[in-house]
Amino acid sequence: MNGHPTPAPALLARRARPRAEQALKADRLLLAGAVRVQRRTPSSVFATVQGDSGRYECGWSDRTGWWCTCPSRDAGCSHLLAVRRVVPAGRGRGAPA
Repeated sequence: MNGHPTPAPALLARRARPRAEQALKADRLLLAGAVRVQRRTPSSVFATVQGDSGRYECGWSDRTGWWCTCPSRDAGCSHLLAVRRVVPAGRGRGAPA
């Protein structure tokens, strides 16, 4: 044991549930054609995603990493998950290839 308490299975399940729901929503966005990659360069990506509650801008830059303008401002939001599935990660640091 590493001295850290092991999370209870119920806690692990609660943590995994939002990620699974975000992944399903990302799939739905892709199937609906809601993702539009507007620009892609070696140092950045800019895309728009029509989400359930509005149109969001998402992207990646070598200076800021992944970002989204949705209210969650989370790098694991469904909008970014959808964009990341369209724009494969490159080598190291999660950068687009």
